[in-house]
Amino acid sequence: MGKLTLVLGGARSGKSAFAQRIAAERGAGGVVYVATAEAGDEEMALRIEKHRQTRPPAWRTLEAPQDVAKCILAD
Repeated sequence: MGKLTLVLGGARSGKSAFAQRIAAERGAGGVVYVATAEAGDEEMALRIEKHRQTRPPAWRTLEAPQDVAKCILAD
């Protein structure tokens, strides 16, 4: 397994933009982006879709709203 970077923060704190920036800088060997949000309403569904569209197509996204460690290890 490669290097892992965990980005934490509150809602709308800039986590995604920060995570994408450091992944782009450090992810020369490939990026697995772990998305943890769940769409509980239409607004959140739109925000999640916007985030999906901003990630480069070469990045692999692992959606893990629960049991994140288990999902990463199983991947």
